[in-house]
Amino acid sequence: MEQTLLFADLESNETNIDYIKNCISDTVNKLGGKLNKDLSRKRAELTLTLDDASLKFIIPPLEDKVADVIAVNYKYNFFKSFLRTKGLDELEYELLLCALISADIDEDKRYIRAKIRKSTTYSIDGIYNFTLKPLKEKWREVVSFIPSYFSYEELKEFVNYLVKEKTGRRVFVDGDKVYDRRFSRLNRVRLTDFNKACVLREVILSNSGEVELLTKQSQKEEIYLKDFFGDKIFFRKSYFEE
Repeated sequence: MEQTLLFADLESNETNIDYIKNCISDTVNKLGGKLNKDLSRKRAELTLTLDDASLKFIIPPLEDKVADVIAVNYKYNFFKSFLRTKGLDELEYELLLCALISADIDEDKRYIRAKIRKSTTYSIDGIYNFTLKPLKEKWREVVSFIPSYFSYEELKEFVNYLVKEKTGRRVFVDGDKVYDRRFSRLNRVRLTDFNKACVLREVILSNSGEVELLTKQSQKEEIYLKDFFGDKIFFRKSYFEE
């Protein structure tokens, strides 16, 4: 027997629906399911039709991606609306946002998944506005702790602290792509609206404690990576052969 799941957000948040679709489309195709995206009534909607047995297999990663959307995109927009600080340039401010998102992302996602478990309709903006009020209060409290002046040295110390807390979790950088330990591509940076230093910001959003470079990056991004990860940055042999 087949079932249909619905994922929806505001039309202006179409990127969120695209993120979910892109993350699951290969698996859905292999399982013989159908995906259909629709833009109507000022909504971006994605329907997934799949048999019951396969649906049980795919629901956990689906809900994980919905949690990604809220814990990255909605949190990013929340901080960008309320966090005002001097002392950082445009890129460094974006790096601060990524670091703040990363700091509690595992905890945030666990809370979100618990609230959306075993649904058939995932109205993401509705979940955010009406189900996750305690989470927004937590984010509001985080904003209140950030000083009005935040230097690059303080940013570096903050990211260094996060890195030390995440021992053993490594990501791999190959060209403009970042992969987790299973070599699944990470693409959380698409859930932000800033298009510079994508590899660097993806690494920070990955919430990892180690990073391994398979290929060289831009000089600027490598300086930041070395500042943030210190002796937790590693170089594959291919890096030196370029």
